[in-house]
Amino acid sequence: MTDKKDLYIIIGGLESLCKNLTQLSQNLIYEVNNIKSLINSSESNNSGKKISKIELPNYARTFYENYLVKILNNHKELTKREIKIECELRGKKLTYSAITKYLTNLVKYKYLISRKNPKKKSEMLYKLN
Repeated sequence: MTDKKDLYIIIGGLESLCKNLTQLSQNLIYEVNNIKSLINSSESNNSGKKISKIELPNYARTFYENYLVKILNNHKELTKREIKIECELRGKKLTYSAITKYLTNLVKYKYLISRKNPKKKSEMLYKLN
């Protein structure tokens, strides 16, 4: 049987973990709201202009990069708005020509996957990154 002292240590550790997770989720919510406001402000302006780069903390950037990889792996069709978010999260200055180029590369990537040519597929993955 576990001592009371051990139980208090375990409970203290769990409380600390909960506080850290709460703070992390609040940080992510704050960053997502920043991204939404940036997108909304860029859509109300002249859409051909570049918008400022979104700076995300490392944990959030990794999360969204993993999300993008999942989208590519599942061959999901992306909307222009999603592509704008993806481009910004990958640290690229955004213009409609950048979106068009991204779409072109995505289509080429999907075509190469459909042909199952591993060498060219890996080359295209490198170009997308």
